[in-house]
Amino acid sequence: WSSVEESRLLYIRQNQHTYDADEEEYIGQGDEDPVGDIRLPSSFMHSPAWTNANVADCLALRRALGNITLFITLTCNPKWPEILSELLPGQSAQDRPDITMRAFKACLVAVRKLMQSIFGPERYHIRVIEFQKRSLPHAHLAVAL
Repeated sequence: WSSVEESRLLYIRQNQHTYDADEEEYIGQGDEDPVGDIRLPSSFMHSPAWTNANVADCLALRRALGNITLFITLTCNPKWPEILSELLPGQSAQDRPDITMRAFKACLVAVRKLMQSIFGPERYHIRVIEFQKRSLPHAHLAVAL
């Protein structure tokens, strides 16, 4: 995966500041030193442009469908029985991210089903899953009921 990411970054670095045949100027900002100013496109996950596009999408949802009702943070616990029962002796949850993510996703689905059974259908939801330094996932849910 790192080799794929490296090749994508190399392509962006080498082709971002090529001449536009129609305008005969650099694509991008047209600075004196175009090579020193490299900007990642929104197709590159977690780049500033990608973040701005996602924020704009979330704000458009809120504007069109109304404000959120609930904001929930769900954190994975490495001592969940679903995780501990699948680990081999001497392993920790950080050693098996596949098991950890499977248990976390199952918990996330269960929480959403529980919310729908208690509160009824939702208008929309926005979900962001992040990873902590110990490689444990946590989710932020914004739900409009």
